[in-house]
Amino acid sequence: MELDPKNVRSVLVVAAIGKLYAIERQAREANLTHPEREAMRARECPALLAALKALITETGAGALPKSALGKACTYAPNQWERVERYAGPGHGRVDIDNNWAENVMREIALGRKNWIQIGCESSGPKIAAILSVLETCKRLKINVREYLLDVLPQLAYRETRPELRDRCTEVLARITEHPNELFAGWEKGGPATDTHDARTV
Repeated sequence: MELDPKNVRSVLVVAAIGKLYAIERQAREANLTHPEREAMRARECPALLAALKALITETGAGALPKSALGKACTYAPNQWERVERYAGPGHGRVDIDNNWAENVMREIALGRKNWIQIGCESSGPKIAAILSVLETCKRLKINVREYLLDVLPQLAYRETRPELRDRCTEVLARITEHPNELFAGWEKGGPATDTHDARTV
């Protein structure tokens, strides 16, 4: 929705939102920790949020219900509990918006045509889960390859065969330390005795 500079009320709403984002910018530039950002929001945001809600209500009262502005002013109060949540107690790690999530979706949107033949409709949730893991790793600056190499081998036994947890941890440690042992003996037509356990676990 484009802002009409002649509509004073809508300009004031955007300016009020800008004040909330200014607080986030200050916290980011000061490299505040999550608890520190939470404390800063607790001091600065409640009054600004209350003023913003009142301003939205007043603006909506003077807008046509079916206009873009009217719809926006109706939508915002209905979502207000969610709007205030980022500034509430215990939510210092929560961003003011989901822009970063929207931005990572751009790659998915651009690649959508390349995935037309990816399979059946039921593949969607599985792909979404995989992409969520990958993008979360990027967000947290975790090496994706190292994360998957650590997590994926454990999925096969951690829940279904908990009794093998210690044994698998031991075998995985051996494989990590001496990866060539895993295939020792196969060139002679069979597995090496000391690596049999690594394949059968």
